[in-house]
Amino acid sequence: YYGAWLSIVGQQFPRTIFVDGFSGPGKYLGGEPGSPITVLREAEKVLSRVTQKLPLTLRAEHWFIEEDSVRKDHLEAEIAAVAFSDPRLVIHPPLLGAFEEHIRIILAALPAAAWIPMLVFIDPFGAKGFSMATIETVLKRNAAEVFLLLDVDGIDRLLMAWNEHDNKRLVTSIFGVP
Repeated sequence: YYGAWLSIVGQQFPRTIFVDGFSGPGKYLGGEPGSPITVLREAEKVLSRVTQKLPLTLRAEHWFIEEDSVRKDHLEAEIAAVAFSDPRLVIHPPLLGAFEEHIRIILAALPAAAWIPMLVFIDPFGAKGFSMATIETVLKRNAAEVFLLLDVDGIDRLLMAWNEHDNKRLVTSIFGVP
């Protein structure tokens, strides 16, 4: 999806933004690349296509958010180990902390009415760490999209054990209603 998205919006806008809200370590134990490396490789493919005709002034920005410091450090090393060479490919240093916190900071740094295509990828580990209110805030921006991988099984487990642990608060924090 990301490659097609960048191919289309990169022709029409001078700046694009991709945010991975739950980035992970960049590479998993089996050696398979995680979403950040996959997205960056896809961006390089799109930018290198001669037939693509993406402007040389394009800034395809990438933000990666990871709340675990060990995974964030591993992600930094994985990104550094891949030789991304196209200057249009802007890779911000991975951010340590919660998705909800950092997405608000990223959004606040953007001009309010600007048409900057933004794709926010939300793939939490389980059913926590994001809210529909935050998704609504993202989607209120011009040209913003959210790609959400919602762990329905995880939410189902929370609902089945509604009165246990902190499940009521977790489900309420996601959907904004009890």
